[in-house]
Amino acid sequence: MPFREELDRIYRDHIVRVCQQLSCSVSRADDFFGVQTVVADVWAAIRTAKIIIADCTGRNANVFYEIGLAHVLGKPVVLLSQREEDVPFDLRHIRFIKYNYNPPGMESFEKALKATLSGIM
Repeated sequence: MPFREELDRIYRDHIVRVCQQLSCSVSRADDFFGVQTVVADVWAAIRTAKIIIADCTGRNANVFYEIGLAHVLGKPVVLLSQREEDVPFDLRHIRFIKYNYNPPGMESFEKALKATLSGIM
């Protein structure tokens, strides 16, 4: 997901919570502190991940690059977005979780994410 304050809250307060409920570890590129380049760390994380969660909100180019890497490796990718228009045409054939960033929306989001991850696991 793009590094923006409102999206950081979605990650910390909702995605991490759901993953912890499912006893899954979760990390994001800004959680890595190594001596390699950021791209090398991201590539290593995608290679070793069992599932990728990608938020298309804001149409961030890095997010789409990382989704492409995950697809090349055959990793399951859970797509998220606040706006359908932020999911590019090339990815619209893949189901995604559309969510509203408000209390009832995030409650529904957590349920949908938990069900989706549980189904993959």
